This record gives sequence, C-alpha cells and structure tokens, in this order.
Amino acid sequence: MPTETVYGLAANALDPLACTAVYALKGRPADNPLIVHVWDLGHAQTLARTDSRAEQLAGDFWPGPLTLVLERKDGLGTVALRAPVHPVARQLIWLSERPLAAPSANLSGRPSPTTAQHVAEDLGGTPVLILDGGPSAFGLESTVVDLTKNPAAILRPGAVSAEALAAYGVEASASGSRPPSPGTRYRHYRPRVPLVVLVDGARGRAADALGPWARDLSSRGEVVACLAVGAGLPEGVLGRSFPSVEAMATGLFAAFRELENEASVIVVAAPGAEGLGRAIRDRLWRAAGGVFRTAGEPVQPELERGD
Repeated sequence: MPTETVYGLAANALDPLACTAVYALKGRPADNPLIVHVWDLGHAQTLARTDSRAEQLAGDFWPGPLTLVLERKDGLGTVALRAPVHPVARQLIWLSERPLAAPSANLSGRPSPTTAQHVAEDLGGTPVLILDGGPSAFGLESTVVDLTKNPAAILRPGAVSAEALAAYGVEASASGSRPPSPGTRYRHYRPRVPLVVLVDGARGRAADALGPWARDLSSRGEVVACLAVGAGLPEGVLGRSFPSVEAMATGLFAAFRELENEASVIVVAAPGAEGLGRAIRDRLWRAAGGVFRTAGEPVQPELERGD
C-alpha cells in the first residue's frame, strides 16, 4: 500500500501467520520489528497504553509520518504505532477494520520503494497485490519516537524533524537501553553498486569533493554517478542535483534505483545534519555500511562491492 513516506507491505497485524508471511516475502530478519498502522489515537489505544505525551504528539502529528513506541496494552513488551495520512492507506485500514503491520515493501536491505513500480521490481514475483497511489510525498520513512522512557527520544530520524519534536521534550537521539526500532539494526537502503558518502570537513565541503572523487574513480574505469543538493555536478558524470534538502529526501531512494542500472559507483554529497538532513544522513550512513568520507581528505578508492 502507498503511504506518504514509502510503500508498505501491509498485513493484518493481529494475525501471526500474516506477519510471518511479511518477513518471509521480504527476507527480513526475524528480530527486526514491524511498525503497525492505525486509523487514529483511539485505534492505537486498543493496542497500547498512552499517556499525555502520546496524546499530545498524536494530536499534533497524526495522521502523519510520526511513529510512537508505546507499552502494549497487554503488558507484553512494546509496539510501534503510527497513523498514515495517505488516503489509500487510510481507506485500507478503515475497510479492513484492522491495524496493519506494514514495513517497507522491498526486499530486505534494498532502497525503500517510493513508487508502485519499485515494489514490482522487488516483489513482483511474489503473491502480493500492489495498490498504486502514485509517488510517495516524503520519500523517507517516519520518525520513530520512544515514549516508554522519560525523557522521550528519537530512535530513528525521519520526516518529522528533531527540531520540531524538541518542543515536546523529545531528545534528538536515544541513549541508554531502549527498545530496537525498525530500520536501525541492519544495513538498509543499499543500491546494488558501491556507495560513497562525502560529508563536510575542516578542509572542504562535501559538494566540492565530488569532482576529485569522480575524476579519480573515472580514471580507474568506474562509471560514476553523483548526487548532491544545490550544487553543480562534475562534468561528464551521471547523477542528479536536487534543488533542496526536501527534494533529496523525496528522490533519494528512487535515484539509487535508477543509477544502480547506469553507474558502477554512486558518490553522494551529504547535506548538513540539521532538519530533514539528519534523516537523509541516517539513511546514507546505513546504505554505505556505516562509513562517511570527509571532504578534503585524500581520495580512497577502495570500494565494497555488493552481492
């Protein structure tokens, strides 16, 4: 089903066999939890215990791209809940009269799907029905906030920024012993070709380092593609210059899927860590295997090849 973040592989969250099928279809590790999609706060309260913090956040951000981790109503652990805003997702929840577990509708580890075509590329050979609701508006997964502790903290950055949540007493990042969050425990979002992520450093800006990396890699026989925000791309390379951080968030995963078929390596100039840039850098970090390269340092051509 389409959501405003990415497409989700939806199943009855109350049916263990259905949820098991989701894991099997995606090839998802069994200990990677699922987010459950509900209609509204009242629907959430049939599954979880809420307090004033949850009610305020749900009141201000639901329906929308914010996931709340809460204590289950039966006392058996925690559950991650969100109410999507996409009309197709909402209609499916309404008509099914059930909460829907819906992780991203891709093979585990692949870039998340933001169009129905992306779902078909990954899962088209499996028994799934694809509801085409057009391209995803945000393009990045929801922000996940842990409300089982005080203060609350962000477990996964996403479409709702840390700055927006700070006013509600939510910390920018989790600390200490907290429950796992979807999308944080395994390598995710990875294109099928090596990914190099450049960040600003004391000796240069990430965008300025695209040229040296592209020239060096090209001299080694690589077909280079570059991604950046608001910067001219090096001459003679594939890629995309996004007009804004918001545009990069919307188009990042789609660009991965497009460029992996045209290039042998993708080089990205990461945006700054403020606002939506924090969520983009999180996805880039995981897609690149936890390695950022600092602008101004010598080009390091060793590239990790995927399967």
